[in-house]
Amino acid sequence: MKTHTAVLGMIALMCLIISLPMEWMTLHGPELQFGVLQMTVEVSGLNGYIGYLFTLPIWMIVGFGLLGIGLGFINVNPRSSIPRVALFIPLLFSTIYIVTAFIISAFSSQVTLKVGLVLATIGVLLGLIYLLTYSTSGQESASS
Repeated sequence: MKTHTAVLGMIALMCLIISLPMEWMTLHGPELQFGVLQMTVEVSGLNGYIGYLFTLPIWMIVGFGLLGIGLGFINVNPRSSIPRVALFIPLLFSTIYIVTAFIISAFSSQVTLKVGLVLATIGVLLGLIYLLTYSTSGQESASS
């Protein structure tokens, strides 16, 4: 594996890990009003949930992303032969949830986007680039 590919994978892992304790979004708006009090809810990677296909805790969604990228690092070992699809399934699952939450947060007037969600989005997208780059370079080195 080339050094820049490994660095890309490590940056993706670090973005996802660092995003967990950070605030992902702030929810506010009319449905959170209670009488004259208006309430806001801070959502972090440790206490929040994202409901898209299923309602899952954010830490679990990030864990799927970490699993996909981590399998790529395990597959560097020549004795390991994890199928390519096994690398992409958990990361794609995580990417769908995180990118959907990012798009909704970025364009909603009732949600304020925070740095944790931005870091997680960068992490999963870099993770996809890492797995695509790794898969290509891994197949080239295997055929040489």
